[in-house]
Amino acid sequence: MPAAYELEPPRWLRVANYVVPLSTAAAVVIQRDAIVPPDWALLFAVLAASPWLLELVGIELPKPVFCAIVLGAVFALVWTPINADMAPFFLIYLVVRVATVSSRAAVIAVVLASTAVMVTVELDVSPRKPSWMV
Repeated sequence: MPAAYELEPPRWLRVANYVVPLSTAAAVVIQRDAIVPPDWALLFAVLAASPWLLELVGIELPKPVFCAIVLGAVFALVWTPINADMAPFFLIYLVVRVATVSSRAAVIAVVLASTAVMVTVELDVSPRKPSWMV
């Protein structure tokens, strides 16, 4: 019997595979008011969604590269936190995606890397953070 990640995903999951990251990117950009004038958050939100966009047009990235792009972009986005930040949802969706296409070991690695991103940002107690984050 094949492993779950070797099976063809249902159609709704293939549609959600592109809708969720694109809507998350839009939410992150709107939340940070980064459209006009363009801000770094716009670049990082597009970068975080780019692996899914590339996959949509038929360009398959290696799984470690896919994960590294998303992890790095989210790290850059959450480095300057805002209230009710949507950027960490990229990490949740990355874990879900890896769980549907990879092995259990890969899922554990991505969960640990995602946790490391958020813990690293949380441990930074610099004066640029609001007092409620310290």
